Amino acid sequence: MLAVTIIWLAGIALGAFQVPTLWKRRLLKDLAAFAVLLLSGLVLSTFLALSVPIPKPLDVVNFLIGRK
Repeated sequence: MLAVTIIWLAGIALGAFQVPTLWKRRLLKDLAAFAVLLLSGLVLSTFLALSVPIPKPLDVVNFLIGRK
């Protein structure tokens, strides 16, 4: 649980450092991309720290097209 806390604190610190600069310069597309990438990185890192199995992208593609 300590690892998850450290991961999220690092993400919050990164966001607190970058978001005001992007907002002040009105770089809204960059801000949206930053938010999506930061959030997805935080979620995947949290899953990794909690040992949650994450499917491989090829498994998802095979499931969608019906292959086993």
